Amino acid sequence: MNTIVFDDRRQPEPKKENGDDLLTLENIDNNFKDAIREIKDLYRNIYKTLPQILDKEQPLADNILRSQVFFLDSALDLYVSDIVKYFFKEYTKDYKSEKDFGYVFTVNFETLKQCMYAQDADKIHKLLLDSFGYWFVTCMKYDTILKYLKMVGINLPSKYTNTTEKSYQDMKRDIDNLSNRRNKIGHNSDLDKNRKKITIKPGMVNNWINKVVQLQELIQQAAAKSAFPNKQ
Repeated sequence: MNTIVFDDRRQPEPKKENGDDLLTLENIDNNFKDAIREIKDLYRNIYKTLPQILDKEQPLADNILRSQVFFLDSALDLYVSDIVKYFFKEYTKDYKSEKDFGYVFTVNFETLKQCMYAQDADKIHKLLLDSFGYWFVTCMKYDTILKYLKMVGINLPSKYTNTTEKSYQDMKRDIDNLSNRRNKIGHNSDLDKNRKKITIKPGMVNNWINKVVQLQELIQQAAAKSAFPNKQ
């Protein structure tokens, strides 16, 4: 009779990926571009498969556009949040002084209490990063985005140039309109004060997509030129 021998030597557990380890400028950029690609494909692909239905069912077509608005504003929120968290992580890693950094950070008492009982610096570092993440709001207006970027030393130019000159007010208006429309869709079912659906058109959504992509490119370029170390 053959004897089955069990080898009780433990194999090393595979290294688990830490969310902070994946937070690099390259990954943040790629994640945003993947999200934009899916948003652009949503309306186009459904029209390819269900053109007759969408042509006859305008409410259904409009609701697909509304879902694009929702996903688009969420993609921008997540991108800005990840950029700021990444640079805040680099800031705490290098132990820069608040005077050098130009911004005073605060933590709540609950986080402070947990830091007091933490056993090591890594634990404290994680508590502070987690606390920082709670500061973020969703559906960010343009000025709010600038505020969070400035906190980590990223300053955007006041004017933007691609094929034509785009002023600060143009960018602010479009990003704010996107945020406001996302709020109406999320909280008011996209109804006006008379409880009627607000008009939405493909050109309107495409313009918002283009403006968000332009803004993201500006932020990514400014982030890459930042003085912070280990950006990649």
